[in-house]
Amino acid sequence: MRYLTIVLLSLFSVVGIAQNQCLTDRYAHNATFDEADIIHHENVVYGNATQLFSGVDQDLIMDVFEPDPAIDPLSARPLIVMIHGGAFYAGQRSDMNYMCMEFAKRGFVAATVSYRLGWNCDPNAGIFTCAVCGGESASLLTAAYCAAQDGKAGIRFLLDDPSVYGVDPDWVFTGGLSAGAITALAIAFMDQAEADVLLPGAVAAAGPLDTSGNELTTPFSIKGVVNDCGAVFNASVIDADEQIGVISFHDEFDCVVPYGNGNVLSCLGCTAFPAASGSSIIHNQLTNLEICSELNTLQLSLGHCSWPQLNIVRRSSCFLKRQMCGVCTSSANNSTVAYSPCANLGVDASTPSDCPSDLNADGVVNAADLLEFLGAFGTVCP
Repeated sequence: MRYLTIVLLSLFSVVGIAQNQCLTDRYAHNATFDEADIIHHENVVYGNATQLFSGVDQDLIMDVFEPDPAIDPLSARPLIVMIHGGAFYAGQRSDMNYMCMEFAKRGFVAATVSYRLGWNCDPNAGIFTCAVCGGESASLLTAAYCAAQDGKAGIRFLLDDPSVYGVDPDWVFTGGLSAGAITALAIAFMDQAEADVLLPGAVAAAGPLDTSGNELTTPFSIKGVVNDCGAVFNASVIDADEQIGVISFHDEFDCVVPYGNGNVLSCLGCTAFPAASGSSIIHNQLTNLEICSELNTLQLSLGHCSWPQLNIVRRSSCFLKRQMCGVCTSSANNSTVAYSPCANLGVDASTPSDCPSDLNADGVVNAADLLEFLGAFGTVCP
């Protein structure tokens, strides 16, 4: 038996085993865990960076919500990093605590990050005055770029040792609200070459996209985005090679972040700020590229980020689960109530049907044993 163990451990180290996350008993519209089952790690420092417009160094801090490892049967869970809104000028990570808790109750590890805030807008004027042409477009773009730098640093930190919070590095998602959604989309879709073209002033001011905030070099790829009233600064960053699914929620006549093509912060007719492509354009780009997308629209609404947060979590959990199960298709929806339950999608983690029933008791690994063992890759076996 010792020989069998050595061979199998060697096999693990060569090819690795991916945790199957297509499971019936979690990541669904209803919660798997109670709030009392969730551990909230507060004030975790993930890096340090300089706020460009004040010149002040600041620690970059996150909170992490995870199902209690003493209760959760899985040792590796999908990660979703949620990013708050506030026009890159205001807001705080605790704004996303409710959604992080709800995602964690559904079996995810959820983190909410603080990032550098501020751009060339009179701090005594308030965000409303800045929104009415009181600030500088180029500096807002630099602030958005810095937010993406910080979000990437946070993900590198969480994946540097995934065992700390029980994260599955194969399934990393981003999400956010308003400016946070813009950041989540940038983290997922914008690479350095694209930033060099689209945001040259920001790159010159803030440095490389992937090395700011901390010195960690952990590679990662984003598998999906929860976009609550966000946008991209150019739809060309979404290309077919990335295959990153997006679920979007947006008010049809949003003037803070456009639903279609328009300027951000365009309320009261201001056109001084950057042009952006909102959720409807993102959805069209993704569907044209045959990438999974779900667009949820509040028709005829003038609001901004008006979808109920619990509704967002429930729909998004099922959308991300379909991604993990490889059955995600594109759709559009105009109802804040209707959704497609997904609790029965996947296999039962406690009694998977396709695990090998037995390997030879004599401890000799033959071809049949290895084929049976390999057939269990991607499943949760006892």
